[in-house]
Amino acid sequence: AVKCDDPKTDKAVTAEHAGVAVRSGHAPVKVVVGTSCDISAEFVREICLLINEAYGHMRVSTSDVKNRLRMGDAGPAANRVLHLAFREGKLVGCCSSTVQPPWTERGCGHWGLLSVDPAVQGTGVASALVAAAESRLADSRCVAIQIEYEFTPGDAYSERLLAWYEGKCGFVCSSGPPRGRWCEFRKCRKQIPLQLRVKPPKARASASPIDKRSSSVTRSASVRAQVTTSAVKQPSDGLKELVARTVQALTRRCSRHSSGSEASAEFHP
Repeated sequence: AVKCDDPKTDKAVTAEHAGVAVRSGHAPVKVVVGTSCDISAEFVREICLLINEAYGHMRVSTSDVKNRLRMGDAGPAANRVLHLAFREGKLVGCCSSTVQPPWTERGCGHWGLLSVDPAVQGTGVASALVAAAESRLADSRCVAIQIEYEFTPGDAYSERLLAWYEGKCGFVCSSGPPRGRWCEFRKCRKQIPLQLRVKPPKARASASPIDKRSSSVTRSASVRAQVTTSAVKQPSDGLKELVARTVQALTRRCSRHSSGSEASAEFHP
């Protein structure tokens, strides 16, 4: 079963997302992974409208959005999900992230469909979405990320994407800097920082199996020692009788020997 929370009323934000929002002078951004719980006719239309307005053309349909939301039901095991960004309860952006797309080798994840409400572009929403997507890919053991976009020389929007993707976000295009005067499809990659991929070890909740075995062996040896000591301290009745008879025999023999020695001493010159 999928637990359905209302992201619009969730006030929690991560430190990096809050920092981006504060520096931009705007309220913090809350980013969540969409699930089937978010499927309603009104909200799906809202997502479609946001994405299509950001792209400037029909990029997704309502059925496409519903399918993307359902993919989030798998939780950490999901391959592709749709991240939703909210500011003060209002949807302001979204993007997708895919752990293993069919067009990259193993270990290279992908994010795309980055869409931000034109009214709030430049206020930290895109940065919050990218941070959430890349954190998810890092947690899924990806070591690299790939993105793609179209670039047209001289176009203001394309130039802005180039500066943001291959500048601020740190992606590098395999074909090098833009060349020519025509529209080109740019495929870019970057390595996920090691500090995002390596998580601190969790504190042990209990002793390891080896520790448990060692403890068990120690307890067993202690019990055996106690049993052995107890056996020595508390001999059996048969042993007690044997010891008593032996002591009596030795006592009688010593008595006879002592008497003989004293008599001989009386006639010693």
